[in-house]
Formats: sequence, structure tokens, C-alpha cells
Amino acid sequence: MSAFSNAAGGVLIFGIQTERKNRDDVAVKLCPIEDIGRFKSNVESWISHLLTPVNEGIRVHAIRCMKDENRGFVAIQIPESGDKPVMSIAKSHSSYFLRTLSGTIPMDDRLVRQAILAKQSARFEVWLEPRRTRKETLRKGIDLFRLRFHIILRNVSRVSAVAPYVRVAGWWERQTQSFHPFERYGEPGNKSVALTTGGSFLIHPDQSCLVGSLTCVGILQSEQRRREMGSSVEGYEENHDLWQFAGTTPIPNQPPSDLIENETITLRIGAQNSPQEDWPILLSKGYLISKCTKAGVI
Repeated sequence: MSAFSNAAGGVLIFGIQTERKNRDDVAVKLCPIEDIGRFKSNVESWISHLLTPVNEGIRVHAIRCMKDENRGFVAIQIPESGDKPVMSIAKSHSSYFLRTLSGTIPMDDRLVRQAILAKQSARFEVWLEPRRTRKETLRKGIDLFRLRFHIILRNVSRVSAVAPYVRVAGWWERQTQSFHPFERYGEPGNKSVALTTGGSFLIHPDQSCLVGSLTCVGILQSEQRRREMGSSVEGYEENHDLWQFAGTTPIPNQPPSDLIENETITLRIGAQNSPQEDWPILLSKGYLISKCTKAGVI
């Protein structure tokens, strides 16, 4: 139970005989337990004396045989603990355990220390929410697609995040704006901008916060337009449309020079009490065009 509590959770089942095959426990025989109601009650009383701190989410279920309801099986449902690390204090040992793909292992000092520090650190989820789309024709045969996202942070830890921030890397900084109480720091051309708050601002557990916006721009140049301009780009067939992600609006009568049809935005998320973590977000030509042509202006 300690191992499952310190990992992603799991289920223990009493009343099934297993054998070890290829490092996995494989069920080979059903062995129903007599007086299943009493056995379930005993298991429930044992739990509070086997773990510290107690994993409050553990649930015990009795599964009775259809032909004899006095016999059956017991399943212990063990979720991941929100108060890790959880120690096993059974008589034979007092130690921390962790469940891995290869089985149950004792946690060394490094793993225990990581679990303790994780309780003191804020953790985030981040996502980009499409909000505004626009398609416009710059010149005949050259279309611009613009998609604006809202940057949203959610605190998925059990501690409040102090002074959270989002850093946007690459040329995307030119298209980034902040929303109050976040402020934008960084000058255009530095290829990095930070959206951050003062030290007194908090995002509490399970709370989401709107940080700012990021605008993605793409340029599509038709085959016919390329021929009229006499532009030829190495690596592209003559009968191919030309696509470019752009940080700023290019000059319409100049051919795009960047042929990348997929672009990754890297958001660096952190706080005073949270280590910085990179969140790469992939955008594709197909996604941007479909959003702008189907959604219209939101």
C-alpha cells in the first residue's frame, strides 16, 4: 500500500493465486476467502495501523461469490496519496516503498527527499485556448492567417504558487501580450519575454488564471502568385503553395524565406516556489488554416 500510495495508485486483490511470469504477476487460480465480511472489516482496521501518514483515499470492497455470499474476494483501491511520501509501518519493516513497472522497490534517500520537496513546490498545467481568428488577403494569391490564443495556468499542486510567471522564447515574444495582474517584461528583438506578477500574487490549488495572449501568424502564397513573382525556393516544387509562420507581418511582395510548416512554441513556466519547466506546444499549418477558415471571427 505504501508503494502504490507513493506512485500513481493501484489495486490489491485478496483471494487470487498468482505466479510470476516474465516479471509479471499472472492470476492462475481463484481462492475465495471464507467469512468475507469479517475479513473485509479486519482489512479496514489494519490500514490505519500500516501507513503513516494514512492515505485517506483508500477504499476496501468485498466481492462476494454468486453461489455462496459468505465467501469471496477483497479489493483494496489505493489512489496516489496527496501527502507523499507514505511510510509502511508494518511490524517487519518501517520504510518507504515505490511501485514501478518492474515491481515494488524501497525508496532511497534521494527519492524520499524528492517526494518531500514536491509537497512544498507548486506545479502547473498550461494550455492555449483559441479565442480569435482572422483570415485576410494581403495581395492576390497571398493570404494571412492569424490565430490568437489565451495563455491559461492552472495550479495542480497542494500549495499556492507565489509570483508565477510565463516566459515565451523565440520570435513569438513579438506577438505576446499580458493580462492584469501579469505584466510584460522584455523588449522586441530580444527573443524572450516574461509575463510575471509581483511577489504577493498567488494562484491557489485547483485555481486557474488567465496570464496573457499569444498571436500566431501564417502566410500562404499560392503557386500562381509565386510564378507571377518569379520566385523560386529551393526544396519546394514549382506546383506547390508556399507556407511560412511569421512573427511579424512580412512585406506582401516579398517571397517567404522560411519553409517550416510546423512550429513549436516553448513556454517556460515557474514561480518563486516552483522550478522552471518547459512546455513545448506544437502548431501546424493545417491547424491554423482550419481554425481561421471555419471559425471566422470570434
